[in-house]
Amino acid sequence: MKAFEAATIEGFEATIFAASIDEAARLFCTHHEIYMGRMPPEFTVGAIRRPRVGMKRRHLAEAIERGFPGVGYYLAGRGWSVISADLLVTLVPQWPA
Repeated sequence: MKAFEAATIEGFEATIFAASIDEAARLFCTHHEIYMGRMPPEFTVGAIRRPRVGMKRRHLAEAIERGFPGVGYYLAGRGWSVISADLLVTLVPQWPA
């Protein structure tokens, strides 16, 4: 399992966990179609070499080790949640009480 970043020329982005770049592209297309109602026009897929600023390297390593392919959502301090590319998920911000 590897982590990939995928993005359309329109700015739609996703972190994809997959065994190969071909699988990542397929999962991204599925994910884009669920959210946008159509296949992406043009997009790129590239391997993630290191986590973005604010993300813990350990969290990325744990998500990769799980071996579950899909779309990754990072929650600061908690790590990655990886869901199936064909599920529609909306993250709701948690406001302090």
